[in-house]
Amino acid sequence: MSIAVVLKPAHKRRLARLAREAGCEPQDLLDDVFKFGFDFVEQDIRETGKGIAELEAGKGIPHGQVMIEARAVIARHAGKQKAAA
Repeated sequence: MSIAVVLKPAHKRRLARLAREAGCEPQDLLDDVFKFGFDFVEQDIRETGKGIAELEAGKGIPHGQVMIEARAVIARHAGKQKAAA
């Protein structure tokens, strides 16, 4: 089923700007805008862009290191659960 929605000119401009920032077409963002709102989608696009820039600048943490730290956190938590039982 299709539904026609008329956006205010300001919303059209904001949607177009966000799509440019995200590198996609405006219609690709509509579901998220309707579900979460413009503010959330805008924040998500900006934070994602910052994360990508950090990774490209070599500021990321290698996957292997993340997995080592995640396993250590899980092991600590599991130890606490066993001690409490």
